[in-house]
Amino acid sequence: MKGKTKYIRESFRLYLPPAVGYNYPLLVKLLRKYGVEKGYHGRAFVIALISMIGVPFRIYEKAAYDKKASKVEFKEPPVFILGHWRSGTTHLHNLLCQDPEASYVTTYQSVFPDQTLASGARFLFKNIMKMLIPINRKGDNVKLDTDYPQEEEFSLSARTPGSYYFFWYFPELMLQYFDEFLTFESCDKNLRDKIVDDYRRVINKAMISTGKSRFLSKNPVNTGRIPTLLEMYPDAKFIYIHRNPVEVILSTRHFFSKMMPGLTLHKVDYNKLNQDIYTVYDKLVNTYIETKKMVPEGNLIEVRYDDLTTDPMPQIDRIYKTFRFKSFENARPVINAYSESKKGYVKNEYAIKKELLDEILHRTDFAMKRWNYDVPGHIGVTE
Repeated sequence: MKGKTKYIRESFRLYLPPAVGYNYPLLVKLLRKYGVEKGYHGRAFVIALISMIGVPFRIYEKAAYDKKASKVEFKEPPVFILGHWRSGTTHLHNLLCQDPEASYVTTYQSVFPDQTLASGARFLFKNIMKMLIPINRKGDNVKLDTDYPQEEEFSLSARTPGSYYFFWYFPELMLQYFDEFLTFESCDKNLRDKIVDDYRRVINKAMISTGKSRFLSKNPVNTGRIPTLLEMYPDAKFIYIHRNPVEVILSTRHFFSKMMPGLTLHKVDYNKLNQDIYTVYDKLVNTYIETKKMVPEGNLIEVRYDDLTTDPMPQIDRIYKTFRFKSFENARPVINAYSESKKGYVKNEYAIKKELLDEILHRTDFAMKRWNYDVPGHIGVTE
């Protein structure tokens, strides 16, 4: 049975997106509003079916745990890892989450946020997820597991009628979702307040589920939400990780091209998507630059991806000392052991045309200069 399960997981192509855990009425509204294009109706049907099966479990958890999940006492301020996608946020999050005091949203909770605390629902849906979740993420070969740390934005997608990650299903709306659901610039105030309330509840559930003292968030979307996060948690700590923009853009293009086919409900115009990637990079990084001054002194650290991957422990030590975390003595051995275990990880390599490189350099020039980056020596360039 174990071998058969492994075969299923290895051959599975993400036919069941995170939308399977969506609130059923919300899912129906989304499908009606944006529609499902030809060729994706089977996927939409399975998503809707599993979401519908989850309704009674969702109702029970709301009745049994909603009051408890509405308020949680934090012993330490939460920590938010910021940075554009493909900048090393996952690696940094995984390192810090080795700390025995770390609390985080798991991959299971990210897909089924309303079936997290009730044991019966957790038993059913977690075992289904274990059967179907791929062993490795298609975009970058990162290992996946139901209990591994994950981004909270997937949980928000499942709960609220407004999430930036709706673009995974309706990719042509990526820029619209950025202004509406990432920075909230064009978002209705009542909807924005609901998103904030739901986000707090997602975090609280993670704290209840783990019983740990320090919440660690990894959600690249939050890079554009510093004002909102400070409103929620005035003493919050922030870690911004940046990486060579050339690598970020190439990796993002590659990641989306691998992940989109298994998630979307609309056909993808990759020419438009690649241009949108530039626009989002520009807007997200510049929003961070403009709003980071709002963070109280001593509550923000910037980390260079190359420094973290070359020699991670000095960077981890700097984070613990700056934020005055008291658990480093117990955390250091397990973080170091995890770091050592990842030394064999092979990154994607790229060979690109000079025309594309020139385009990337032009569109990311402000970031190349700000953090003093040059063209990576390992990237091959052809005419």
